[in-house]
Amino acid sequence: LTAAALPTATVVVLSDTNNDSGGQLILGTSAATQNQTVAGLASAGTGTTSIVNGGFSGTSTLTVNVASGSSVTYAGALGGAGTNQNNLNLTFNGSTTGTETLSSTASTYTGTTTLITGNLAVGAAETFNTGTLTSGPIGTGTFIFNGGTLLASGGARNIDNVILLNNNAT
Repeated sequence: LTAAALPTATVVVLSDTNNDSGGQLILGTSAATQNQTVAGLASAGTGTTSIVNGGFSGTSTLTVNVASGSSVTYAGALGGAGTNQNNLNLTFNGSTTGTETLSSTASTYTGTTTLITGNLAVGAAETFNTGTLTSGPIGTGTFIFNGGTLLASGGARNIDNVILLNNNAT
């Protein structure tokens, strides 16, 4: 994928309905970071074998702008165990009535997760190893709350990431 190769109105769907293989979206190459804006990140079937990850030593950013009235769920991992795979930022800047749900416990990306507008639903628990956050639906990096609405999906959820609450957030 080259930088911004997908149209910004595209909802990226990874995996398939037969659940026999997962899709992968790699942001970045061995030479550079790559940023991409999409209208949603989704998975078909269980989607648990899907992965979105960085590909460069610097951090690439995926911006998700879910459209008004739309609801999109991604069950795959964000980040991974390979070299540079955790070098990923996520930004949510969608419609005030659009919702993106992240429902994987396997996300290990170390970049920031920024909520600007729209609705971000956390649909899975976090994983700890001897008291250290190792994975969760919004990775292991800092959660930056600039606005929008943070929701719990499927039950109460803890967020143990470092949280930065900016003064314009309500």
